[in-house]
Amino acid sequence: MKLRLIGLSWTVFLWVHAEEPGERLLERGNELYQERRFAEAILIYQKAMVSEGNKALCLFNLGNCYYQTKQVGKAIKAYRQTIRLAPQFVRPYLNLAGLYFSFSQYGEAIVYYKKAVALDPQNYTLYLFLGESYRQCGEYASALQILENARQGSPQDYNIYYMIAEIYVELKDFESAEEVIQEGIWHNPENADLYFFLGDLSLMNQHYESAIVHYRRGLELEPRRNEIYRRLADAAVQTGHLFVAIRILEEELALFPEDGEGYFELGNIHFEMGSMENSLKFYEQASQLKNSQAKNGLRNVAYYYYNLGDWVRTAEIYKKILEYFPLDEKALADFKELEEDHPVKF
Repeated sequence: MKLRLIGLSWTVFLWVHAEEPGERLLERGNELYQERRFAEAILIYQKAMVSEGNKALCLFNLGNCYYQTKQVGKAIKAYRQTIRLAPQFVRPYLNLAGLYFSFSQYGEAIVYYKKAVALDPQNYTLYLFLGESYRQCGEYASALQILENARQGSPQDYNIYYMIAEIYVELKDFESAEEVIQEGIWHNPENADLYFFLGDLSLMNQHYESAIVHYRRGLELEPRRNEIYRRLADAAVQTGHLFVAIRILEEELALFPEDGEGYFELGNIHFEMGSMENSLKFYEQASQLKNSQAKNGLRNVAYYYYNLGDWVRTAEIYKKILEYFPLDEKALADFKELEEDHPVKF
């Protein structure tokens, strides 16, 4: 799981005392903004600035309107003007940083996130944004230092541990990544994502028994995560427990009956066990659910029967492939070749 960073504050600043004309205009602009009538709100905020309204708030809200109407250059200019008028107002720094981050201009994002942190040092979410910006620049030491500060200030925030561990994984320091996640679990024992991360680490390092333990614990806490069942099944396959993997996937499909990938994985396990008719059944179910990988599974079963010399069964399976994937040119070419080489009545 990757941390989703949302560094932009697109809600307008609503603090006004609607007594002066400019302040009444500002209030009206806010109403239009909330109604998503951005073009009209822009005109009102511009009038409010002329009418001696709070210019910093007008400019900030104006910047939000410009962003919402895809006028990014004007939005950046408005936020910078806001900062000049109200340098202690943190939100324009956040929006500028978020804009630069969204355009992969991480150096500029770092500049404004650092200023936001200086203004609001107890807001540890800002440290995450800043740490991620350093990470995107490849400045891992700076990222880890910032995140370590955040961990000391907010030890209950599991996102901090998660991000630190992700950096260690990128650095191939799996031992440190595991230590950080274990500490995160100590502070957040009911957080399923941390157990899933441990499971991923174990799977990555081919410690399959440990992966099974961690995935199972995570699923106890948060059972409706279908992708984790598939990782758990993979760990069971890697340890040779194919029937266990089958039960895991059946458990997953009982919760998520529309998961084509789950049926595809079941088909793969039965294929590995030599149970061709079962694998065919599950590949067909995956195909019905529009799983694009299922055609490869069906084709493998067709090859199996072809190598046995069972041309009729091979042709039947190719017909199924073309039924579910009528645009599959390879399946069509293989089927035509089969008809030409073995001209029996299919």
